[in-house]
Parts: sequence; C-alpha cells; structure tokens
Amino acid sequence: MKNIKKMLCVLFAIVTVMTSILTVNTQAKNIKPPQATQVVKVYAAKNGMRVKWQVVNKVSGYQIQTSRSKDFKKEKKTYTVAKPKASAKTLNDFKAKKTYYVRVRAYKKSRQKECIFKVVKCEEVQIS
Repeated sequence: MKNIKKMLCVLFAIVTVMTSILTVNTQAKNIKPPQATQVVKVYAAKNGMRVKWQVVNKVSGYQIQTSRSKDFKKEKKTYTVAKPKASAKTLNDFKAKKTYYVRVRAYKKSRQKECIFKVVKCEEVQIS
C-alpha cells in the first residue's frame, strides 16, 4: 500500500511538471507581434542626433539602428530603449560631416521569447 502511494505521488509530480512545461511553451509561441512604429523626426546635433518615433501600445521597448549605408551593412549600431512609453532618444559619438541612416522598431518580450516587428522605413540625417 505504501509503495502504491509513493508511486502515485511521483506520477502526480511528473504530470504537474510536464503540464507546466507545455503551458510555458504554448504561451511563448502565441506572442502577437507589436504594431509597426516609425521615425517621426531626426534632429542633427554636434557629433550626435536626437531621434523621435511614434509610441506603440503593448510593447516592451524599442530598438534604434544607425548605419552609414542605406541597406544597413556599414558601421551598424543598435541601441535599445527598454521603456515602452519612451518616444525619443539622444545618440552621441558620430563622425562629423557624415550621413547616417536611422530606423526604429518595436519589440515585445514574453517570458522566454522576443518578438521583433519589421521596420517601416529609415530616415537620413547629416551630422554637423
């Protein structure tokens, strides 16, 4: 009788663990991508720039990418803004008299998975 109770307890524990693992995996798969955001305005400054974008609901934050080429293959840098209500960020340490391209995209985190939405368009800025 004691062996049967021990076996039932072990079986119950295994079923509980398996159920929680399956629940976590299905919740991570069902993340809806956030809405697209777009750059509203880019202001050039001395060796830097200020980027403003549209705020999107139900996101975890934003990624700002800068590059020297329009296809984002040269000197690409990524900045992360973890505040979902943020709408602007100042970026520094750029070369003067050079043209940079900027794009912003929203991301959403849910436990183990991160969902990043596509970029709508990029903006061009000349650093003064």
